[in-house]
Amino acid sequence: MRSSGGAAAVEESEELRLLLLELVHVLVKRCGLSFEELCRYKYLLNVGSNGYANKLKYLFLTGSVVIWVKKDSLNYEFFEHQFVPGVHYVSVETVEEVPDMIRRLQADPAYARAIAKACLAHALKHHRAVSRMRACAP
Repeated sequence: MRSSGGAAAVEESEELRLLLLELVHVLVKRCGLSFEELCRYKYLLNVGSNGYANKLKYLFLTGSVVIWVKKDSLNYEFFEHQFVPGVHYVSVETVEEVPDMIRRLQADPAYARAIAKACLAHALKHHRAVSRMRACAP
């Protein structure tokens, strides 16, 4: 007899698979890079744009350190407030500050790994469709 916990794990696993497939589609279409290629980078940038980019949630799933350039970030995601700078990502005000941040991360690889690991764990735990549906349930 199978426990309900096993069924939930299978459901969440399938949902994660579908989320990753969606991610691959979006990233290849918009960036020309597959999800697997993005995951090879230690550092990824989230830079503001004039429109809705819809990439932040995917960057958080790569296992890389996300460097978020705050200036010119005109659009906001509903989940942004749940990610903490210095814990789940690193933040800089302008693009000009990115090289210094990368040097800081390179000088402290343990800090960089901790940021990337915390971000991925948080994204997997809280930002999948099942989690969002549970949060919206009465």
